[in-house]
Amino acid sequence: MAPAKKTVPLPAKLSTLVRLPQFFWFLGHFLSVFLFVLLQVVSFFSRPWTIFLYRAVLGAELVAYGIVVKQLGFFRRSAVKVQLLHDENVQYFVFAVVLAVASYKLGPWLKALYSYAIFSFFHVMAYCQSHLLEVMPIPIATQAAWSDRITYISANYNQQALYFAAMNEVFLLYDFLWAVPTLLFKIFRDPVYVVVQAALMVAVAMFLKLRYVHSAHTKTILAQLDARVSALLSHPVVPPALLQLYSVQFKGIVAAITDLLPTPVQLTKKTQ
Repeated sequence: MAPAKKTVPLPAKLSTLVRLPQFFWFLGHFLSVFLFVLLQVVSFFSRPWTIFLYRAVLGAELVAYGIVVKQLGFFRRSAVKVQLLHDENVQYFVFAVVLAVASYKLGPWLKALYSYAIFSFFHVMAYCQSHLLEVMPIPIATQAAWSDRITYISANYNQQALYFAAMNEVFLLYDFLWAVPTLLFKIFRDPVYVVVQAALMVAVAMFLKLRYVHSAHTKTILAQLDARVSALLSHPVVPPALLQLYSVQFKGIVAAITDLLPTPVQLTKKTQ
């Protein structure tokens, strides 16, 4: 007769999970999702609480991504920071730092949190399926049912969610177009505001370049957007100068900004 399988008490199982860095990674993502939902409600009623919750969401994301980037060696002095920027965890960690710092002058930018909320939601589900379900005091059949539901959601909605996240990141650029009149108005009244906004524009441009290199969804969305703008400006009723301005001057400025950050291919050539 085979020996009976020893059952590990629930407190012992939870104690084992809590000792692992991955638990705090999960906790950061869980808090981010919870605070993000709360933020969507509070943003209609209270400006001070909106600012507080916005920074709290970013703080939770910095904890979650910070654990990963620490394991990658990002905080070591010997680490090559530019090369590590081509890891998506480092990208979102650095971008969260930029958003948090900029918020002290520009205020909250709620649209910039959507991608974080989407990624955190799926990370929380994956962690629950892999680690928490098996320690929950519920029947095995219920665990299996919940696991199947999580698998179904991930299989059917993950790619659509990633596409929406990438589209939201690209559309962050539209906010800067609306901000141009404000910048012109504040250039003499509040030059610090203008400098911070300009720095954020550069940060978003570099972030999108990194996403373009590493994300097929971002590449597809930017290509579609470029094609639509070019087609619109190529219409006979539109002055040809506008197409020239977009195709040469505008794209040239974007390329000049994004070329400040080398691609992985460029880094490889430099080290050979």
